[in-house]
Amino acid sequence: MSSCEDKDSAATRAAAKTDVELLKRFWRNKKVALEILHFDSAHIEKYMAHISNSVDLLSRLTQQQERFAKRYLSN
Repeated sequence: MSSCEDKDSAATRAAAKTDVELLKRFWRNKKVALEILHFDSAHIEKYMAHISNSVDLLSRLTQQQERFAKRYLSN
């Protein structure tokens, strides 16, 4: 794996962590004080679309691709 690929995957992980933290914050804001705290529906819609696309892609995997994905994600 090249250093460029390492940087790309590190950037992807950092962005994902940031997205997860943002999603948690939005969820807490909505759950705790919807009337007081800002709730960014554009971000939530983006995350919901991403989740829906991920589920669609996963449902189209062959069994071999599914096993590979599970092995890859567990590492």
